[in-house]
Amino acid sequence: MEPLHSLLQQRFQSALKPGPDLSVDEMMVRFGGLSKHIYCMPNKPISERYCILAVSWEGYTWNWLYTSRLSGIAVHKVYDGLVLLTPTSAAICEMIKTLPYTSNQFNVYMDNYFTNVLLFQVLRSQGIGACGTA
Repeated sequence: MEPLHSLLQQRFQSALKPGPDLSVDEMMVRFGGLSKHIYCMPNKPISERYCILAVSWEGYTWNWLYTSRLSGIAVHKVYDGLVLLTPTSAAICEMIKTLPYTSNQFNVYMDNYFTNVLLFQVLRSQGIGACGTA
């Protein structure tokens, strides 16, 4: 998947510049076969699925990261050497770093699964606003 994944992300990001209000959420991809990477949640509408974290703007997916039940999220690191973020928060920061935030102002909206104080502090230090549900 990797050559296609990188090429698509590059093309998607060069196709347009997103507006100031973005969202972070999960994309669920239905899967009915056998795989070690799918998530099984029987009480959800899509019970067996791949889970992809995405940054979107008005229905346009700007950036995304694949997650796996075995290995989690592809990004596991300390952000800026100062704050230890959860893997999910670090993944959101990595995706948002691809935005042209040095020349434009952005606000990121997310649900309570992603909302935490440390993530909002890191985003604010980069000049990016954040809003989450409680």
